[in-house]
Amino acid sequence: MGALKCYDVRAILRRFEIEVTWEEGTRLWARCPFHPKVLGREDAHPGSWFIRRDGPRAGQSHCFSCESGGALPWLVMHLIGLQEWGSAVDWLDEFRAEDEPLPRGVEVRVVARGSGRAQFAMPEGVVDDEPLHLWPSAPREYAESRGLAESQVRRWSVGYALDGRLGGRLVVPVHDYADELANYMARSMGPSRRRYLYPSLAEGPDLDAVFGERHWPMRRERVYACEGALNAMAVERAVPGAHVAALGGSHIRPLHAAKLSTFGEVFLLTDPDEAGERAANSLRASLGRHCWVTRVTLPEGRDPNDLSPEELRTCVDAAGRSSSDSRGAT
Repeated sequence: MGALKCYDVRAILRRFEIEVTWEEGTRLWARCPFHPKVLGREDAHPGSWFIRRDGPRAGQSHCFSCESGGALPWLVMHLIGLQEWGSAVDWLDEFRAEDEPLPRGVEVRVVARGSGRAQFAMPEGVVDDEPLHLWPSAPREYAESRGLAESQVRRWSVGYALDGRLGGRLVVPVHDYADELANYMARSMGPSRRRYLYPSLAEGPDLDAVFGERHWPMRRERVYACEGALNAMAVERAVPGAHVAALGGSHIRPLHAAKLSTFGEVFLLTDPDEAGERAANSLRASLGRHCWVTRVTLPEGRDPNDLSPEELRTCVDAAGRSSSDSRGAT
């Protein structure tokens, strides 16, 4: 019986003087060691890079800022300057932990290319590959009433469903940074007990994916974070060239905050209600040590998608001036 090679990931990080700043499940988060070579500067955000400490993918790492990452030998090759994979594996022998026996049985499952999770797919009845002008009249008129442009439908793969579980809803797919379909937000186009539907856990979604990250740049200066995708796309229309994020509601997941922290500045446009204020306060507490956080004040009872592009731009500009004044005072 063979064995799977295991390494003491914490000891390897200590050897390279990489300080773990926080943990989440099997992930150890730290400043990215690839930044100096990839971006020409040190990583300013201690939550942008993670490495898995154990499990089947122990030693794999990824940076949400510079997009660098890979298996453990690749990390060693980068940090030491080795040219051969075998040399990196030999170097790692010093950090070998007790090997795990190979499993006696093998479970086969289909996974998404480049992903560690089961393939996620849209529910039956969703149409997400048609240009807006070819949509049936009811969903097209609803999308247009919410301000959606043909270019945004194409850019974000926005679709609709006339039947099935999501029947009568506008469907916004959520793709991860690798552009893999991860989950969705489905907004009712008419009266409904629930305005939004999200995937059930049985569908196998990646709930840590953030709407918007599929188009985030490597150099991340500012992002506009909203609760819903329609609000994020409203910001995109009001602020040309803006990078946006939609968190799928007012409940903030730790990895959502970690991804936002890879930007130098975060503008918060959560809804102007009690839940939105709680979300903004939670994000301020999570992000305040890593980047500059600015809360955009919206008219009472109106979220970004309720405002015209000119009105929303006025709110954003006012928040920007206030933010600049605050930084000048400090």
